[in-house]
Amino acid sequence: MVNNEENNKLVEVKKESIFAKITNFFKNLFSSKEKSIIDNTVKEENVEKIEKSETVQEKDKFTESIKNYENKDNDIIVLKNLYHEGKISVKELTDEQLERICELYDEQIFRLKESNERRKAKLLEYRNTKMKNA
Repeated sequence: MVNNEENNKLVEVKKESIFAKITNFFKNLFSSKEKSIIDNTVKEENVEKIEKSETVQEKDKFTESIKNYENKDNDIIVLKNLYHEGKISVKELTDEQLERICELYDEQIFRLKESNERRKAKLLEYRNTKMKNA
C-alpha cells in the first residue's frame, strides 16, 4: 500500500529541466514585451489625462465666467421682477441698479427687434415661394 501512494503522487519537476528552461524563456520573452506595452499604454494614458485635465480646467474657467455673468444678469432680472410686482419702488433702487435695468431693457428690445426682422424675412421667403409655386 505504501508503494501505491508513492505511485499516485505527482512527479516533481526539476527547475533545471529543458522543458522548464524553454517555458521560462518564453515567459520572460513575452512578459517583457507585455511590460513594455503596458508601460507605454500607461504613459500614453497619463499624457491623455493631463491633456484632458488642461482642457477641463479651461472649460471650467469658461463656465465660471459665464456663471459670473449670469449671476450679474440674474440680480438685475430679480430686481426688475420685484419692481414689476410692486415690491420695490424706483426710490429704493440705486442709480447703478437703475442704469443696469435700463441696459437690460435696451438689450431685450434689441433682441426682440432682431427676432421680428428674422420672422418677417422668413415670412416673406415663404410668401414668395408660395407665389412662385402657384
